[in-house]
Amino acid sequence: MIHALGPLLATGTSGDAATGVGIPLAIAAGLVSFLSPCVLPLVPGYLSTVIGVAPADLGSAGARRVLVPSLLFIASFSLIFILLGMSATVIGSSLNAGFISGSPRYNYGKENFKIPGAAIEKREKLRAVAARYGVDLRTAALQFSSAADVAVALVVGARSAQQIQEDYNSLQAKIPSDFWAELKRQGLIEKNASLPANPES
Repeated sequence: MIHALGPLLATGTSGDAATGVGIPLAIAAGLVSFLSPCVLPLVPGYLSTVIGVAPADLGSAGARRVLVPSLLFIASFSLIFILLGMSATVIGSSLNAGFISGSPRYNYGKENFKIPGAAIEKREKLRAVAARYGVDLRTAALQFSSAADVAVALVVGARSAQQIQEDYNSLQAKIPSDFWAELKRQGLIEKNASLPANPES
């Protein structure tokens, strides 16, 4: 599972930008991909491999002979990837394409210069709390993104050796627990949100 929004900005807000759009779009994209000239000609070979019937004999094979093994294969294949997706999460765009760090863009896309007013307002509130506790907001965003117990990877910018070093330093920095408590108190992160382990150790 990939979280497309920077979790520090996404938490404490209602709704999900992908809800009601992502699933139908994924189904439509899958259908178009299946019907494309690159995929459709492979279907007979795929079916013959799954059900153990030569491509030339598919026409004479009964519907039950074709459908049952195919559906079982699809179901088992899907189950494996669903379970993998439930057990591991990759966090992407933790900094909202640099927006949290002060970049004049928000996430990605052709219209990323159109920054939602709510995102700007929340960033200013986060900045105010960070300044009060002497915390670098970029560091807090990275640590918060990686704190979830289901997260196994954090996708961050790695354009240069310096950027990689900065990412590493941010993940090693110590953040006072009072900072996170204040974010929860103000409703800037969820009350039950996972926090970096032992922030002051």
